[in-house]
Amino acid sequence: MITDIVNIKYINEFVSIAGKAPVCEGIDMFISSVGDYLGECLDYFQKRGFEEAGKELHKVKGAASSIGLTRVAALAKEIELDLLKERDNYPLDSKISELKEVIMMDTKDLRNFVMTLSGM
Repeated sequence: MITDIVNIKYINEFVSIAGKAPVCEGIDMFISSVGDYLGECLDYFQKRGFEEAGKELHKVKGAASSIGLTRVAALAKEIELDLLKERDNYPLDSKISELKEVIMMDTKDLRNFVMTLSGM
């Protein structure tokens, strides 16, 4: 359900003020930058730069929050915190794959939801 993945109130207010186009542009910007964040995260992890890897996940969390993707933000935060606790023993590759899948689904659902709203 859309309410499980998106901050509905935030998106409704944003679209009512700015229109659909800026929200869709934000989604596109998120998609184009999140791959870099996740790639950097994995690079840092392989070099045992756990704090730096965590900072990249924190960027994902912030970027997701800025466009109303609550489930993505929560998952990125969870991975960040678990990574910083477990360090070497953390299955980061599989967690990043899971996060990427959620990002793909949720950005698609967010875009579809935005298009159902009234506004420019």
